[in-house]
Amino acid sequence: MSRKTVVFIAPPTGTFTPTNSGALSTNIHECALQARLDGFEPIVVARQAPPGIAAWDDVKIHFVPFPDITPGSFAERIGRLERRFLGWRHVGQRVYTARLARTLRENGLTDAPIFLSNDPDGTVFLHSRFPKARLLHRFHNQMESKPRVRAALGSSVNATICVSDFTRRWVEAHYSLQGRAVYNGVNLEEFTPAQSSPTGPPILNFVGRTGHEKAPDTFLEAAKLLSQTRRDFGVQLVGANHWGEGTLDDFQRQLQTLVAQIEKNGVTVRQTGHVPRTRIADEFRRAHIHIVPSRWDEPFGLTTLEGMACGLATIASNTGGSPEIIADAGQLFERDNAADLAEKVSLWLDNSALRQVFATKARARAQEFSWSRTWAGLRAAMEV
Repeated sequence: MSRKTVVFIAPPTGTFTPTNSGALSTNIHECALQARLDGFEPIVVARQAPPGIAAWDDVKIHFVPFPDITPGSFAERIGRLERRFLGWRHVGQRVYTARLARTLRENGLTDAPIFLSNDPDGTVFLHSRFPKARLLHRFHNQMESKPRVRAALGSSVNATICVSDFTRRWVEAHYSLQGRAVYNGVNLEEFTPAQSSPTGPPILNFVGRTGHEKAPDTFLEAAKLLSQTRRDFGVQLVGANHWGEGTLDDFQRQLQTLVAQIEKNGVTVRQTGHVPRTRIADEFRRAHIHIVPSRWDEPFGLTTLEGMACGLATIASNTGGSPEIIADAGQLFERDNAADLAEKVSLWLDNSALRQVFATKARARAQEFSWSRTWAGLRAAMEV
């Protein structure tokens, strides 16, 4: 094994694909490419994707199958007991992590620096198996753990890395660990402004999973409020509530009701459903105002930075790490406050010159967050 090998372990809850995976897959992929440019051999270890779903094809990957546990089976009961008494977050995670450890050992990867993402349970387990391994845990979210894991994480890692200062402060409070903030990045060559501004009325844009925590309902509620007094804008909703598909649950029905009300008021709503990563930048470039309305404490939303990189005037809820990303290059609104959001949007609908000023500021701010900068932060943590 090359002395410059570096290992990235994807979280057990996600796969590693360009089409049916979330932001963590993109993050790991981009960091692996930057590591290669820096002279390292990046190797990714990830959960096996479902049949027919292709993984990233430009990095070396070792796949680990997640245990196939039938609901109501003896294996599921055992898994629930492990989760309850041993602190594992997910049924089947202990078996999966044991398989992951075997994959690392059989491929001679335990001497390389190992980055784990959003998996404090797995990090503690791997340290018990490989006490001399250099384990670096990356908190992309505020991941709570049972007391056993909280107590052991500090002695299991060489470094604790957080995607924002907000997340760093949370980790220090929850785990009593001193972490370091290493911000996410954006592919500045892929996410670029449109060569010319899209024609027609300004388009309000939402990109992301249409789940409750992302607050697409607040986005649509604000659009509905605006549509009651004006028709000089359009709406674009990009995403679905599950990767690769949409499931019509009560929340999605609520969203569809809001869409119907907006359209009844004479405003066009474009819904794309799930869009693969390769097409996301094109969807951004159809819009003028990017809105990130998350109601949870968004640690560091990639979609925020990607919209800004595409030169969209950006508004986000004042939650989590979003104020750190936007700084003075956009606007913030009160969490869950559709009226406040509508007021912020109106400011830019009424003043296209001001909107363009913030579009320019958004792109300039995004240029401070390259993936090469992210990798530099990870490498610095790795070499301490």
